[in-house]
Amino acid sequence: MQRLPPPLDTHCWCNGKTIRILPGWCSNYTLRRDKDLLRLGQQSDWLLLHAGGRATIPFKGRACGLMTLLGPDAPSLQVQVDGLPLQRVQLLDRWCYYWRDAVVLLCDGLADSTHTLHLEVEAAPPEHGILKRPASSELWTHFVAEARAQGDTEE
Repeated sequence: MQRLPPPLDTHCWCNGKTIRILPGWCSNYTLRRDKDLLRLGQQSDWLLLHAGGRATIPFKGRACGLMTLLGPDAPSLQVQVDGLPLQRVQLLDRWCYYWRDAVVLLCDGLADSTHTLHLEVEAAPPEHGILKRPASSELWTHFVAEARAQGDTEE
């Protein structure tokens, strides 16, 4: 009888579950109806946290990620799990020239038990120096002009 080889990673994230963050878990947010990334062709309510917005997320498992939208205005988050020290998670990455769907790992390496994650959106605008190259497109110019009009840039 042929035996299967042992799994490469017994804690693979693909064995995880998706939970929806409920409005009662958040503060300082806007509700927005948009595409549902889990049920293609359907719409879902998204909770858009503003600067200073907070969420408390109970979960069970070894890690927790966030399905979100990244782009030129992607903020940083302060994340705390089970009262451990705060961790800063920067959502802006080297490729944030446009908006895209992404899953961002907020914490991992935890015991396989129940946890409570607290997150807060930092008010500071993102540092665009992390971008792979200087942004130079009509869309980017429009984004910067819009952000300046709203007072969301440091320049």
